[in-house]
Amino acid sequence: MKNIKYFPDIKNNELFKSLSENEFLEVINYSRISTYLKKSIIHLQNEPCSSIGIILEGDVVIQRLDENGKVLTIVTLEVGESFGGNLIFSDQGLYPMTVSANSDSTILHVGKETIIDLCQKNKDFLIEFMRSISNKTIIVSNKLNAITMKSIREQIIDSLIQEYKVQQSLHLELPLNRKNWAESLGIPRPSLSRELSKMKADKLIDYAGNWILIIDESILENS
Repeated sequence: MKNIKYFPDIKNNELFKSLSENEFLEVINYSRISTYLKKSIIHLQNEPCSSIGIILEGDVVIQRLDENGKVLTIVTLEVGESFGGNLIFSDQGLYPMTVSANSDSTILHVGKETIIDLCQKNKDFLIEFMRSISNKTIIVSNKLNAITMKSIREQIIDSLIQEYKVQQSLHLELPLNRKNWAESLGIPRPSLSRELSKMKADKLIDYAGNWILIIDESILENS
């Protein structure tokens, strides 16, 4: 029998909260719960997508690796969020990016046939499933627009503005190390370090370790 400690989390998930008892049992009986250690691969880039994943514990990172070894972090997903819904019914049906555990994680994998059956039986599930797909499409689109339309400096400033909104301080403690920050922006780490040095020389910021001091407050004018 699958681990029952996760049943309340599954039942209360946005996708499944409208299910009847029989529909909920169908999800449990025809799905699998898997655990993954930190940094382990959940799905490889170009691997077939045959299920959607619901995060029950931990967090998951979705990244794109190009032929030159450059890593682009698209999004980090947390407990209750899902992945694969925007791929499972596509013509190619392949993961265009790698999905890996950002920390020790537990995932509920719900197969394609179960999704089809629930969409046919439950209108609320269908609506929530479509909403989830739409939201993921917007996330990817916004990420690609940010990469293709903005300079490295503009991307850095955008990140600082987001942290300023959260911390409400000119002295910011960054939640990511330099390597992960570069990956989240989709740029090489040396390029990030080089641009930070230029911004320091231009007296826009100062920094030490994971701390950045915003000297020129005009860079926050779009916040």
